[in-house]
Amino acid sequence: MKNFFCFLLLLLTAKNVLSKRGATIAFMSDKSKEIDRYASALFLTEKLKSERDENIRRTLNPLAYFYLKATKGKNHNKWMSSPLITEQTKEVHRNFLLQAGQTISNCDLSITRFNQIAKEVSNNKRLANKVNRLVKEHERRSKVESNKFLKGHSNIEMFAKSLKEIEELRLSERKRLMEALEISVLPAGLCDGSMAKISSPIVKKACENFSEKATSIARSNGLKSRQFDLLARKSRKDLFYRFKVLRAIKRCKE
Repeated sequence: MKNFFCFLLLLLTAKNVLSKRGATIAFMSDKSKEIDRYASALFLTEKLKSERDENIRRTLNPLAYFYLKATKGKNHNKWMSSPLITEQTKEVHRNFLLQAGQTISNCDLSITRFNQIAKEVSNNKRLANKVNRLVKEHERRSKVESNKFLKGHSNIEMFAKSLKEIEELRLSERKRLMEALEISVLPAGLCDGSMAKISSPIVKKACENFSEKATSIARSNGLKSRQFDLLARKSRKDLFYRFKVLRAIKRCKE
């Protein structure tokens, strides 16, 4: 999927250049192509960094988080050697490194070459300006595509159907877990960061299975994970949109 998205960003940029009136059509040099791939990889890895930073914040004690931020800055590799770092935080960082490496590779760059270009960009103001323009163009196009997707009426129906089925799954999994643990009440937020640290292996496994099954439900209704997350974020922020989703859920139940 990252490979496709990286290709799509490059394709849309090229299409924009060729469609301009009076533009001279010329083949890009190998260096220009490489810089464009670098900008695509940079845009995508920055999104991964934002997600990583938010997950690290959630998995750390607030005091530990602000202490590490003040003493070690934004270099999270330095954070990992601190005794304040939890195993869950280390896992978040490891996952980020794997995903970022795969994203860079999908943009036809080695990590070594990506770092070399980053160094070139930091020492060349003209090149840095070019990369910044390309990254902003990728960001703009990504927002346009996301907004088009969010406005689609059928997406609300798919999202509502997914939510309904996921809620049914949650209730059945919750009942099964209570029977397995021989208890009548489960605490709220059982699968959240702080609770997950102290959960039993049975609970951890149930949380992992639920996440996988919920993703599968969304996919079966025509939504990719990223699309589902976009709709969930919009429904939290937009009261009118949330109302439309609730109406759609009600129609699913009728």
